[in-house]
Amino acid sequence: MRFSITLLLLCFCMGSIAQSYNFQPDWKKGDSKTIKIETRTLDFEDGEQTKDEFEENEAKIKVTKVTEATIIFSVKMKNQVLSKAKEMYENIDQEVKVKDYEDLTLIYEMDRNTLDRKLINWEEARDFITNGVGLMKELALEKDPDGESTFDAILGPLMGMFNSEEMVASMYDPYIGFLFVPFGKELNKDSPVVVTDEEDNPMQPGSTVSSTTTYTLTAVDTKKNTCNINTRMDLDMSMFLDMMKTMMVKLATAFADSNDNVEAMVEEKMKEMESMKMEVYNTQEISFDMSSTWVTKAVMTAGSEMVDPTKNASRKKTSITTYTVY
Repeated sequence: MRFSITLLLLCFCMGSIAQSYNFQPDWKKGDSKTIKIETRTLDFEDGEQTKDEFEENEAKIKVTKVTEATIIFSVKMKNQVLSKAKEMYENIDQEVKVKDYEDLTLIYEMDRNTLDRKLINWEEARDFITNGVGLMKELALEKDPDGESTFDAILGPLMGMFNSEEMVASMYDPYIGFLFVPFGKELNKDSPVVVTDEEDNPMQPGSTVSSTTTYTLTAVDTKKNTCNINTRMDLDMSMFLDMMKTMMVKLATAFADSNDNVEAMVEEKMKEMESMKMEVYNTQEISFDMSSTWVTKAVMTAGSEMVDPTKNASRKKTSITTYTVY
């Protein structure tokens, strides 16, 4: 009887071990993939839809070198700045040297042990961004010659952010980041893995907020050697909200009239701000080929929702991006 129980436990443990996966990139030199990117963006204000936009993009990725330590690959990106410029200015093909704004090829080096990615030609990528913005500025000023100061005020601080490899790489990561989600994690079917980290604050460029990401291996097809991985990342916006609330109270105090009861005003403002809420999240549904270690499809949903009591309004934004890799 004791032997039977021991054998049963051993089989159970072996079955549990069989459900554990730790995927590592096994890309081969010469691997070449096209990524079709389709994004739909929906905005709502007080429950009413205010925006519905659809955008297509494409990236081509090729593995150029593989060693025991690293994988080097290139990513050719479609020039989105030029596409936006064409929307603004119908004769751009005739009046702008398009060859000066050709699609950019990014070159990455990935460490096979740490899985860290380095954008080798980040300075070229930075110049690609800034030159493209310069083109947009030229076209904008042709339509509004008096708008230069406004244009500089909006984009000046943003351009100053692209002085490091990390910031430039973050601009392009949304196009390829999903490819690396399956790697380097101990995944067990239906047993979530939770990771805490720091992410860029979408409401305040240049700052970060803490994030919690859950990875779940939801399905494994051993015959096809494929699996599905779902992720959900939630950003902790509490500190940013507290900062916003403090700023609103200070503004109310600063503009208070001498006859106003400042204490009562602050108390009223604090009660009003307590109902301010903000939620920012990101989910991914990933289809993964365990043989080739390439993601074949991913659906990413990025959402944000805010309740602003100062304007008596609620806003919700959802962006759904489908990546098809072939």
